[in-house]
Amino acid sequence: QKYNSTTMAATRKSNIDNPFKERHIPWTRYLILLSVALILTIFFVISDVAKVKASQGKFQPNLAVNKNINKDEAAGDDDNEDSDKFPDMSLDEYPDWLHEYLTGLEWDEVQKLANTQPGGLNKDLVRASLQMGCANLRHNQKEEGNFNYQYDFVEEELDPSDNQVRNVGALWGLALCFQHFKTHGGDRDREYTDALQQAVEKGLDFFLDHLIEGPVEGSLLVKYPGTISSETGTNAILGLALVDYIHTLQPEEHGNAEEIQNLRGKLDGIIKFLVFLQLPNKHFSSSFQIQNEIKTSSYQGYFDGETILCLTKAAKYIPGYEHLIPLIEQTAPVLAKSYTVDAWREEVHDSPTTKGFYQWSSMLASEYYDAKWKNFDLFGDYVLVMAHWIVSTHSILTRNANTGYAYEGIISAYEVAQARDDDKISQALKKTIDVGLYKLSTWQVGGPLSNRNPFLKEHPTTELIAVGGVMNHQDRSPLRIDTTQHQMHAYMMAFSSVYR
Repeated sequence: QKYNSTTMAATRKSNIDNPFKERHIPWTRYLILLSVALILTIFFVISDVAKVKASQGKFQPNLAVNKNINKDEAAGDDDNEDSDKFPDMSLDEYPDWLHEYLTGLEWDEVQKLANTQPGGLNKDLVRASLQMGCANLRHNQKEEGNFNYQYDFVEEELDPSDNQVRNVGALWGLALCFQHFKTHGGDRDREYTDALQQAVEKGLDFFLDHLIEGPVEGSLLVKYPGTISSETGTNAILGLALVDYIHTLQPEEHGNAEEIQNLRGKLDGIIKFLVFLQLPNKHFSSSFQIQNEIKTSSYQGYFDGETILCLTKAAKYIPGYEHLIPLIEQTAPVLAKSYTVDAWREEVHDSPTTKGFYQWSSMLASEYYDAKWKNFDLFGDYVLVMAHWIVSTHSILTRNANTGYAYEGIISAYEVAQARDDDKISQALKKTIDVGLYKLSTWQVGGPLSNRNPFLKEHPTTELIAVGGVMNHQDRSPLRIDTTQHQMHAYMMAFSSVYR
C-alpha cells in the first residue's frame, strides 16, 4: 500500500528522526506498520515454502542461471552426482565420452512423451502455413526495409520497440522463404516468389546501407540505427541471409553475376569481422563497442551458435570460403563441449546456457556432418544427444510458450538419424516433430488449423500484418516477428525432410 503522508497525525513525541522523514507522526502508527510488514513477510515465506514442497520432483525451469545457486535446489542432483555423470575432461576425451553418453540414452522415453499429444500434420498443411507465414514477414516490412518488432492484433497496437538481432532475423527468414519457394514452388508460385525476392532485396538494401568499416582491414560491421554497439548476432545473421540468398541465386541467370559479386564483397567484410571477434578461448565476443573500437570479453550461447553456423554455411555453400574450414574444425568441438558437458557439470542439466546454443549448434552439426569434415561423426553424435536433451531434459513438448525454434534443432537431428539409418531415433524424433509442430500450427493467426484454437476463433482478423503471424502463447495476441520467423524455418525444414 502507498501512504499519503499528509493524512498522518502531526504529533511529535520524540526528537529522534522518524524513518518516514515526516514530523509529528505517532509512533503507534509506525509500530502498526511494522507489525503489518512482519505479518506479510511471514505469510509470503510460508507461501514460498509451500510452493517449493508442491513442486518437488517437477520440472523447474532456469533455476540455475547463476552458477552459485545450490545444485540440490536447482536440479535435484548433488555435486557428486553431477561430477560423476558430467566429469571434467580434456577436449580429446570429449568425442568418446559423448558417443558413450549417446549409446546410454533411452529413446523409448522420447517416443512415449510424443505419444501423449495429438499430431497429424501433412505436406499440404505445412505448405499452407508456410505461405501465410512468409507473407506475414513480408507484410511486416517497413518502408525503410527493416521490420515491425511486434503487433498486438486484438488491441490493434504496434509495439514501437526494436531489437537489432531479431530484426535482421526476419530478413534471414525472408531469404529462406525465397529459397524455399524458388526451389519447391514452381510456376504456380512465381508471382509469390518474385514478391519474396523483392522483399529480400529491400531488406538487404537497408542492412547493407548500415554497414561501416570494421576494426581490421576489409572488415564490415552493422551499425544499427539508434545503437552504440554492434551485436555479434546481428552480423552473423546478416551473414546467414547473404549466404542463403547468394546460394539461391543462379549466376547463369540474366543480370545476376554483377549482383552476386557485390553481395560477395559485403559478405567478405562481415566474415572478416566475425573472425576478428573470436576470443582466445574459441568463443566469440558478444558485441563490439563502435566508438571505442573494442570487442567485449564476454560471450553467450546464442551468438556463438549463430556465428559458427554462419561460417559453416559460407564454407559449405559459397565457393571461395573453404579457408574457413580449419577454423570451424578447431572451434566447433570446443563450443560443443563448453555448452554440453561443461555447462551441465557447472550449472544444471537443464542449463539455460545450453538452451541458447541449442538450435543454432544443431543446425551447425547437421551441416558439418553432411559436409564430412574432420571428426564429422562427433557432430552426428552431438546433434542426437542435443535432441534427446531438448525433449527429455528441457521438456519441450510441455512448454507453454512458443517453441518453434526448437524444431530447427530437432529436425536437424532427424536428418542425421535418417542419414545413419537409425530407425528407432528417426521414429521418435519424427513423432516429436509432428505433435510439436501440430500444436504450434494452431497458434498461427488465420492458419489452416486456427479453427482449433478457441482464442483465435474468438478474435478473427483480416489485417495483413497479423494474418499468418504466430502467437508466442496459445491465448496471447502479441505477434513478435522472430517467433514467426523461427516457426516458418522449422516448417521449411519439415517440408523438405519430414513430410517429403
